[in-house]
Amino acid sequence: ADYDYSYNADAFSKKSDLVQSWMDHIELHPNGYLYCFRGGLRSHIVQQWLQEAGVHYPLIIGGYKAMRSSLLEDLELSLKSLPIILIGGRTCSGKTIALLQLSRYVDLEGLANHRGSTFGGLARGEQPAQIGFENSIIIDLHKHLLQSSSLPVFMEDEGTRIGCLTLPISMNRPMADDFPLVILETPLQQRVDICIQEYVTNPYLKYVGECCTGNSTSSREVQAHAMIRREFFGAIERIKKSLNKKLGSNNQMEGDLENAFDIFESSNASNIDGFRKPIQSLLEDYYDPMYDYQMNKRQGEILFQGNMEELVKFAENYRK
Repeated sequence: ADYDYSYNADAFSKKSDLVQSWMDHIELHPNGYLYCFRGGLRSHIVQQWLQEAGVHYPLIIGGYKAMRSSLLEDLELSLKSLPIILIGGRTCSGKTIALLQLSRYVDLEGLANHRGSTFGGLARGEQPAQIGFENSIIIDLHKHLLQSSSLPVFMEDEGTRIGCLTLPISMNRPMADDFPLVILETPLQQRVDICIQEYVTNPYLKYVGECCTGNSTSSREVQAHAMIRREFFGAIERIKKSLNKKLGSNNQMEGDLENAFDIFESSNASNIDGFRKPIQSLLEDYYDPMYDYQMNKRQGEILFQGNMEELVKFAENYRK
């Protein structure tokens, strides 16, 4: 009898600890759901134990597989029903800046936690799981569909991959051939400024504030300079073969970038002028030819071309 009592007390303690851990999670995620992978009994038991503790948390009937199947059906419906328009433009033209000014959009790069280019992962941390990324796209599109099936929804013109993630297969052909575009036209020097801001200044500041440890500000700044330099040149290394093919193996880009980072660090991150020449070459000689090639293959209708202010105004007033 003593052994049974001890065992039951231990089991009760484990159950209590489990329920408390679930309640802590629910407090952080009050809008979540319970589910099993195939709709089994475990989620029902968890829901029952939570109810006994006074917490009511919704349950997905049929489990995750049923939810996933439903989400994929929702994606097909959204792609057929919504007037989806893509924002196109050359690298670092400010497409995301324009997108976030609109009232109806799906931020694919935000959901992927990646800016899409070779340098798109700088200071952004890990990307979500592939299936979570797909589900987030589907849910965002479905929310717009529930609000209105006639108002346009804008997305950035993306390839099939954003970092290590891929778009849902059913989006590939429409993105390349069917969805119409609005093209953001941004002068080259302004694109250079945007590129430096997005891939040097902002990542550096994020490393200083969030990623680096140290007892003093100067220590964090030293670490941040080392991190941004390492990450940036890691990205350069990934495209080095292609860069050398386009620019020639004796190009001065890497040397210019090393010098730019030296000036950036010695000026306490205040002097970014050294980046202008190599960044301009990167945009003009590497990314722009790829953009021109891809645009020549596109079949989607171009609805509008203009600067950011004009594009945002057009997009907000556009009706199919």
